[in-house]
Amino acid sequence: MSIVALTTGSGVTRQAVTKHLQVLLNAGLVRLQRAGRETRWELDRQPLDAARESLEQIASQWDEALGRLKAFVETAAKATSGDLIRYDTKTGLFANFTTSISPPTLIDVTAWLRSF
Repeated sequence: MSIVALTTGSGVTRQAVTKHLQVLLNAGLVRLQRAGRETRWELDRQPLDAARESLEQIASQWDEALGRLKAFVETAAKATSGDLIRYDTKTGLFANFTTSISPPTLIDVTAWLRSF
C-alpha cells in the first residue's frame, strides 16, 4: 500500500506513518517497492509467523510448567492432610500451618523449579 492509502481517513500524518514504517522496515517486518515516484509498502509475514510460533511454544511450556506446579501443590496439600497452606514470598516456601503447636511443614518450591 502507498503512504496515501495508509493515511487516508486515519487522522495520522504521512510523516508519522513513514517513521513507523521505517522502524518496521529496519526490523524486517515490511518491504518496500518503488514504482516511479510512489513507494509501496508490504507486510512481510514470515518474521511474524516465526514470532507467533515461538510465542506459542513458550506459552505451551508455561502451560506445562504451571500444570506441574499445580500438581506439586495439590500433592503437597494432600500430604499435609488438608491443613491450611500459605506461600511465603520471602523464603519461596509453602508452609503448612496447623492448629497444633508444632512448627509448620515447609515445602521447597525450588524442587519444582529444578524440574525444568
